[in-house]
Amino acid sequence: MPAPLVVFDLDGTLVDTAPDLVASLNHAVMQANLAPVTYHDLTHLVGHGARAMIEKTFALRGAPLSESDLDWQMKEFIDFYHGSMPGEIHSLSRCH
Repeated sequence: MPAPLVVFDLDGTLVDTAPDLVASLNHAVMQANLAPVTYHDLTHLVGHGARAMIEKTFALRGAPLSESDLDWQMKEFIDFYHGSMPGEIHSLSRCH
């Protein structure tokens, strides 16, 4: 019998990664000359993955987003996010 596997979803539960998400999202969307998002904006954008967050950001700014642009935005977001880890991650117990 294999050992049991336990998986924890830390993002937003035990660790506040909002500053990292804002930085990564802004890096990506500013490449497309969109205005940066704020932490307040982020609360309406998160919850359905990075693709949805980028799509919602473009919609929030009233900007068109083609499928190829979305792919490019995803690459920018992921590359920045991975390259800046551990970034500004804070424990929720310290932030709130």
